[in-house]
Amino acid sequence: MLFRHPKLLYALFALLIPIIIHLFKLRKFKKVAFTNVDLLEKVKLQSRKSAQLKKWLILLSRLALLACIIIAFAKPYLPASSTEEKPDHYIIYLDNSHSMQAQGSKGELLQRAIQDLIPVLQETENFSFFTNNDTWENTSLTDIQNELLKIDYTNEQLPPNQVILKSKQLGKGFKKPALISISDFQEKSLDYTPILNDSKGIIHLKPINKDNIAIDSVWIDAEKNQELKIALSNRGNQKQTSLSIFNEDELLGRSTIDFETNTVIKTITLPKNKAIEGVATINDKGLTYDNHYYFSINPTSLSKVISIGTTNQAFLSKIYTSDSFVFSTMLPNALNFAELTKANTIILNEVESIEKSLENLLIQFLKNDGNLIVIPSKNSSKTLIDTIKNISGVFLGKLEKGNKKITSINFSHPSYKGVFTKSIDNFQYPEVKTSRSINTSDVLLRFEDNQAFLGAQNRVFVFSSSLQLENGNFLNSPLVVPTFFKLGIKDSENQPLSYTIGKSNEYVLPITLEQDQVIQLKGKDETFIPLQQTYTEHVKINTTELPKKSGNYRISDMQQNAIEDFSVSYNYDTAESNLTYAKIPESNNIFQSVPDYFSQAKAGFQTTDLWKWFIIFALIFILIEILLLKFLK
Repeated sequence: MLFRHPKLLYALFALLIPIIIHLFKLRKFKKVAFTNVDLLEKVKLQSRKSAQLKKWLILLSRLALLACIIIAFAKPYLPASSTEEKPDHYIIYLDNSHSMQAQGSKGELLQRAIQDLIPVLQETENFSFFTNNDTWENTSLTDIQNELLKIDYTNEQLPPNQVILKSKQLGKGFKKPALISISDFQEKSLDYTPILNDSKGIIHLKPINKDNIAIDSVWIDAEKNQELKIALSNRGNQKQTSLSIFNEDELLGRSTIDFETNTVIKTITLPKNKAIEGVATINDKGLTYDNHYYFSINPTSLSKVISIGTTNQAFLSKIYTSDSFVFSTMLPNALNFAELTKANTIILNEVESIEKSLENLLIQFLKNDGNLIVIPSKNSSKTLIDTIKNISGVFLGKLEKGNKKITSINFSHPSYKGVFTKSIDNFQYPEVKTSRSINTSDVLLRFEDNQAFLGAQNRVFVFSSSLQLENGNFLNSPLVVPTFFKLGIKDSENQPLSYTIGKSNEYVLPITLEQDQVIQLKGKDETFIPLQQTYTEHVKINTTELPKKSGNYRISDMQQNAIEDFSVSYNYDTAESNLTYAKIPESNNIFQSVPDYFSQAKAGFQTTDLWKWFIIFALIFILIEILLLKFLK
């Protein structure tokens, strides 16, 4: 037992005064003569002993009364059970990622944690609070209670080291800040060691149901343009779900999905030549954020390809057919510059030299995000080579003789995206008889000696040799069609059906804006202005942090006027759909719920005051004295 005012205990020495008075019997007795008292001697002795006992008992009760009062004023207490100093500021991290939608024993993990925090924070003076996307510094429950109740799920996820860094910033200026981390600690290739080491309290929330079905991706079949593919994954024991496809409010298809394997791909036939602002939905008892997948199919315009050259244009006309392209050819000495500026792709097909006017046009053409394909001839002049270097930075070396086989395909290159279903390494290798070296690290096709056959830089695609049949058989190879086809399609045609929130997304809208016209993306719950660059025939859009909500977003201007019939779709990353969790080692600072931690922490840091008990004891001794005086004769 300890005392808050121990100096008051010196007053206990005052208890010696009544003891001294009692011992020395300062009262004086007067003798009175009385006859014949022999018979009373025994009674007198007995009465004197009873009086002495009564006096001693009253003395002890009064001493105990005074001692209890003195000790009560000294404020005795029992120290806290924890040997650590009590925190002077709590910093609370609450994980609000999508996996916290999982159901716990009392509802969704995130909402239950918020409800449990509110009564606890009422007893805390000031604290700091942060989630994956919001921060409240040195605040109180009164100030942020409404904001706490409105906390929503986010696609963002703070890495553990960022959680610690942020907590240290919020804890500056305090002597003993304490970090409390509340999360489900989902397994996402994250190292939670920093949080485990630096948190005073770890509240590990666990779901009761780990089953979940998610829509992973949606795409158009490259070979069958009208077929929509939907990939679903089953992470649990559910065997069935229903899938519905909508174009806005119009139902395009509905199906029951039976999971014989963990992954199922469903095919839906789409209506012909129709713009679609779609969403795929499923019914699932697990997480809800991954039950919707938004996608957009916009009206398309044909890509315009122009080939400049005098030789061998026939193979290009067979590739760039009228159903997908507007293809035309021009002679080097009869160029239509107005038409060239409208092209999506320009091919320099074995021209031997370039005029300065064409060079200037190509520079501006590339600035407007056009594609330039260069097929050199055996007789390409130094002027042409210098021009290509000036335009793109790609340098063509001297012509070298010797047969070389084309043996390697860069399957991961964006230009080949969706072309090959799998890597192929045993195809019939085409070969060329002469070639030039290309100094670029971005290579689509390689020779057997690892030199580039087709390289790229700054939207300029350069072959290392002539494609004439007399120089090789590349034109007879299966590679020629997908290569030229993909390089000829404008960027807006290569775009996916949707984009992932939180990642860097860049895409092209084939629309023409008026001067000072600004694009905004308008969704059901959110409208924002993206980073944008305006060109003659299109607009390039770049988004990273926005939007925050998944959905279909219409293209409009600042006056809410729709710009043509275009929409863009955004979806959440489904990385958290797999409800597996990190193995958190058992420790004294790990708890299963918010009340568990704070009740134990409060008990550990709380002292027990005893002064009230001593006041009660004092009252008891007063009662004892009254009883002695009244009943003890």
